[in-house]
Amino acid sequence: MGKGRSCEDSVIRFGVSLERSLLSKLDRLVKKHGFPNRSQAIRFLIRDTLIDEAIVIKGRASMLISLADRLIALKGMKHGKLVISGTDE
Repeated sequence: MGKGRSCEDSVIRFGVSLERSLLSKLDRLVKKHGFPNRSQAIRFLIRDTLIDEAIVIKGRASMLISLADRLIALKGMKHGKLVISGTDE
């Protein structure tokens, strides 16, 4: 285990088998998002899929982004996603 890493944060290597077409899509995702390697892209996809906490609030976009940043910091989350949708009303 490396310096400064807890047992929970240690990186585990494992093999993944993919169809060629799916691997091509993964490689396009790596390029599109500028990931340094496939592992980073897979981590991104897993985190994106596993985030299951949601808070629904209304307000100005700038205030909502600021609030979301503070909530993420308070909860100690390493990764989060903010989705903002608006209406014409």
